[in-house]
Amino acid sequence: MWYYPGMPEDIQKPEIRITATYSFTSDHLPENAPGFPTRSQDGLTEEEFLSAWNNLLESFHPNKL
Repeated sequence: MWYYPGMPEDIQKPEIRITATYSFTSDHLPENAPGFPTRSQDGLTEEEFLSAWNNLLESFHPNKL
């Protein structure tokens, strides 16, 4: 989750909450339990997921990440 508290009484700086959820089905367990699978055909790789997440955040405030 990404959270920006905003500025009270400032319509240009509202409170923002962004939550990304992702699920996939795989017949291979990741090397570390909370991690991503290493086989890209099972779903997004960790690198692809984080790239999409960064693109989402960047779209809210370009050139500020």
